[in-house]
Amino acid sequence: MFQSYNLYISLGNIVAVVIIVLTQFIWSDKPEFIPGFSAKVGNILFNISMSYIVSYIFYVIVTYLPDRKNKRYINTHVQKLLESVIRDFKQVTNYMEQASKITIDLEHLSQNNIEDMLKNINPNSHAPVITFNNNLIVNLSWSNYLLSHIKNEKENINKVFLYMPFLDARLILNLNEIISCDFYQRGEQIFQIPISNTDLSTFKQEFFNYCKLMIQFEKKTKGLI
Repeated sequence: MFQSYNLYISLGNIVAVVIIVLTQFIWSDKPEFIPGFSAKVGNILFNISMSYIVSYIFYVIVTYLPDRKNKRYINTHVQKLLESVIRDFKQVTNYMEQASKITIDLEHLSQNNIEDMLKNINPNSHAPVITFNNNLIVNLSWSNYLLSHIKNEKENINKVFLYMPFLDARLILNLNEIISCDFYQRGEQIFQIPISNTDLSTFKQEFFNYCKLMIQFEKKTKGLI
């Protein structure tokens, strides 16, 4: 999930140690290859190597070790957010399957299957979801539930973006594809106003593409968490 530790910094430190060993212990008792010049070059390389090692130690103590500790905490937090994004998506599809009485295979998704499912869901009918409003239990309509789902998903993804400097670039790109998908953009606008449609098939293409994004995201995320 996180950006990998810079291997080149460690390799540079190894090179610096090798140069110090060569100039101070192996070549020190041997005749100069170029009298008057080789010793000067050796001293320059030694000083540069010592400076590099001191900088490396400073980097490890001041930057690397604290970052490593922070990343363990961030890793746990981000993982929970990503799991929530995937879990909420699966919950939506499960509720849709229950309401439409049509089962979809997320591993072998077809646009016709999505369309058939959405045709059997009235956006103004009750979704199997309740919430609390002024201490009252309220049964959400499908349009309200989907609007709530979109907002919650975007909120969780934006929370992940707060840790962007620590995250793998591939993960950021995948999340950006989801948060900018047509289902989120169009749904967030339409579900806020009264809908006269008697089913959700108008979103068949957007929801199909959204499902594909989420399925791909779940597979890709396994290698990034």
